[in-house]
Amino acid sequence: MLDNEISGRLATTFECFFKHSIKHFVQEPLENEDKIQCIFSLQEALELLLKFYIVEKMGYRSIIEDSQAGKPESELQSLLDQGKLKTIGFGKALSLLKNSGECPIFEDDFDLIKDFQEARNQIAHMGYKTFPNTLLNGIFRLITSVFSDLEYLDHGDGPDLFNALKSKLGDELYRSFTNNRELREAAEDKADDITDDVHYCLECEARTVLEDDDIDGYYKCILCGYKVGKQYASIIKCPSCETNNLYFDTLNISPSNDVNGHCPCCTATFIVSQCKECGDYYVPDCGRCLCDLE
Repeated sequence: MLDNEISGRLATTFECFFKHSIKHFVQEPLENEDKIQCIFSLQEALELLLKFYIVEKMGYRSIIEDSQAGKPESELQSLLDQGKLKTIGFGKALSLLKNSGECPIFEDDFDLIKDFQEARNQIAHMGYKTFPNTLLNGIFRLITSVFSDLEYLDHGDGPDLFNALKSKLGDELYRSFTNNRELREAAEDKADDITDDVHYCLECEARTVLEDDDIDGYYKCILCGYKVGKQYASIIKCPSCETNNLYFDTLNISPSNDVNGHCPCCTATFIVSQCKECGDYYVPDCGRCLCDLE
């Protein structure tokens, strides 16, 4: 079907541009040539990602220009094969996504995308005398915020244990990327802007994990895209660092079966038990369940 072919093309090409931008982004020292390559590849990746998301949610005809959108699928297939299929521009794609009713992008990030697009166009058409550092900060925010909102092509329908960024970059590039100091700080600032209840990530170990409020929801890192469903893992207070970052296996724990817990904040590990009386979780090394103390 044309839906699958167009989605596949968009996804594959997005990954190429995205990896290319990150390879230049992690260079040390970061030269002007690297900054330009990063900016232009990232802009292309963003447009492809937005169109991919629209196709997945609204169908491929949503991204085709009005002059061709009403044609039969066989004719559209022929236009695609000939390289003559026309798609909507970046601005229209962004507007369509914003008004879709299920947009995964935070409201204030639309201004970020607009500013980034304008700065990229300024460099492309007029060049630059000195490279603006604020533009690089925008790239950091764009990567950590917009791409994480879109979940690196996972968009909420993937497996419940998934690291979207690592699957796209590979282990070595993933580590170079997520260990970047300015990038981690930007992601942590974004997480703090969203909620006071931020957790550490099991994968990249940054303090950038947000919790979906739904009981059947998930924990997701907005830096690396790692996601774990609540049916697989939960979090309680760590006795060592006294933060709410002790992850444990909720799928296999029961009143008769303890599981291991790990805290990415302080790296401590503890046995976690489930209370036979109230069903709550606790660390037996530190005492009994709170219901026993009431």
